[in-house]
Formats: sequence, C-alpha cells, structure tokens
Amino acid sequence: MAEDQGINGDIWNNRAITLLRFFNWKQIGDTNMDLTGTEDDKYGVDGLMTCEDPSTDIPQPVIIESKRYAPKSLSQSLVNGWIDRLKKKINECRNSEYLFEKFPSLQTSGTLNQGLIMCWIKDADETIMKKMYSFFEQYNEKSGISNNWVKICFFTNDRIVTLCSILDEVKKEKLEFYYPSQIIGNRTSTYSKVLTCNYMCSEIILARKINKSNKKYVFYLGSMDSRGLKILHSCLSMFQYAVKGENLTILYNHKDDEFRKIENDVKNEYEGVKVEFKPFGDYSIQTEPSIICQ
Repeated sequence: MAEDQGINGDIWNNRAITLLRFFNWKQIGDTNMDLTGTEDDKYGVDGLMTCEDPSTDIPQPVIIESKRYAPKSLSQSLVNGWIDRLKKKINECRNSEYLFEKFPSLQTSGTLNQGLIMCWIKDADETIMKKMYSFFEQYNEKSGISNNWVKICFFTNDRIVTLCSILDEVKKEKLEFYYPSQIIGNRTSTYSKVLTCNYMCSEIILARKINKSNKKYVFYLGSMDSRGLKILHSCLSMFQYAVKGENLTILYNHKDDEFRKIENDVKNEYEGVKVEFKPFGDYSIQTEPSIICQ
C-alpha cells in the first residue's frame, strides 16, 4: 500500500493538526490548501500554522506535512522526496507577496523557514521507526546544512504518541511549559502554554502547575540508565530547576525494570528536593491516540 489517500489521509491530517492546536499552535487558513509562491506557482500543503516561540518576539510559521503509510512502502528515496519537496515549498513561499496578501497575519510573523513532517505508520514496530529516523538522518548527513537555512523536523508514531501522553498530563495536572534562558538564546526565562517544535524534539521538557511555582514537572524521554540520569540531573541543576524544599515530579516513558535497582541512588543526588519518578504514557504505537481522535 502506498500513501493512504482519500478519507483516511484526510482524517490523519486533521488529527495531526489537532495535536498541534492542543499545544496552542494557531492554524492559518484551511487544511489541504494551495499556497502561492513568488513565481505564482501553486504548492499544496497539508497545513500552515504559527507557533509563539519564546526565543523570538514574533510567531514562527511552520508548514505541516502529514503522511500515513504502510511499512512496505517506506524507503530512503521516499523520505528524500518528502524533504526535498517540503524545502522547495518553504523556499518558494517564504517571500511570496501573494501569501502575505491572503494571510495578513504572516506579515507580522517570522520568516517562513520551518517544516514539520508527521508520519503515521500503519502497524508500526520499533524496527520500522528506527529505520525511518535513520532515513531522515542519512538525508541530513548527505545534504549538509539545509538549503537556505530551512529546518525540517520529523515525527513518527513513537514521538507522536509521546506528545499525546504529555498532553494528557498537561490537561490532567493543569501544566504550562518552562523555557530556561539557556534554550531560548539567553533571553529571560519564561513560562508558556505553547510547546514549540524545538522543545517537542527534546529529551527534557520542563513544566509546572499553573500559578504554583513550587510544583515542578519534568518530561524525561532519555535513557533510564545511570549515565542518562546523571545528564538529566546536571541539566536540571544548570537550569536551576531542582530546588531544595520544592516538589519535582520526573515523568519518564521508558518502562525499564532496571531503573528500580538504581532509583534510590538517583534520588539521593537530588539533595533536599522532594523528587518523585513516575512512568507515564499508555498509548500504543500501533493505534492512533484517542485524545486526537475525538
């Protein structure tokens, strides 16, 4: 089976856009629309959104491409084609007067230089997901620095279900995200209800209960071995996010029985901090998450 076109493709596109809207991205125009480039050529996109990025003073536009494929149809050449076409759309549309006229809000947004590919793989397993990320990495290695500084992010089932699990916790605990100065170009640290594309790609995402600065959370997506957890502790210390006398809940989505053997030693490193480690995320990588299917 090639790309899942028609109604199934449209349904997945709507679900991908819904997920981003839950993280307070704003949709520009419709799904499945044509954008007019600088030479009056039309370029079909699945979505166009803006994201309030704390590293800048203005919203950042992002072209969204949603894909739904069966494993047998996936290949290096297919992924290469996705990225090449998305780069072309971005380069052709970023300075388009036609685009600014149709969507005036883009006139006060940042330069269009980002794209996000969200690929849902039917009947996915760990092997095919690793292969897909490998295809993406190999493209970047061969192409070098992205053409005209275009940045393309790529998510497939595992990252998508993780984002849905984060969303569940955000809704349940009423959380907002923390952006330390070090990750936003040394600007003043801030809180936001928006989860940016860069932060979505991170293994460490910081949050707190809204209006409760002593109730802090960490979404940790890295390795649960001693080395990975030492890196986590170092980062939290650098961000001044592990503070004596405060509550810190570290949510991890790697169900690793080995962690239990070192958990007490790890907690002892957080001297004076009321730290708790909790697993999160029950979504299967083979089923589109219910939170975006409503």
